[in-house]
Amino acid sequence: MGSGESGFTTFSARIRDDAFDSTKIINFTTVYFPNVPEITRTNAIISLVGRSNIAVTNVSPSQLTTDIGSTVLINVTVVNEGYFSEIANLIIYVSIIAIKT
Repeated sequence: MGSGESGFTTFSARIRDDAFDSTKIINFTTVYFPNVPEITRTNAIISLVGRSNIAVTNVSPSQLTTDIGSTVLINVTVVNEGYFSEIANLIIYVSIIAIKT
């Protein structure tokens, strides 16, 4: 690449079936800059092996009936009880363009 250009790389890894939950997988690379000359190590990407257990626990619209062209707020609660336990509340705004009768 020339001066001022940028790039990226992608990779994938196949995790062994017998890998334990919470096993750390650390990936990094080294980049050689010939104009310096210097070898630079990139920041590490750390991935944890874990089984996610995600469930939608609540879906509640702000109203049960509406008109075409109106906007409805829908609150969705998602719970992950896997390695990283967390609860996320998603607020979705939907514009009604048609109503099936």
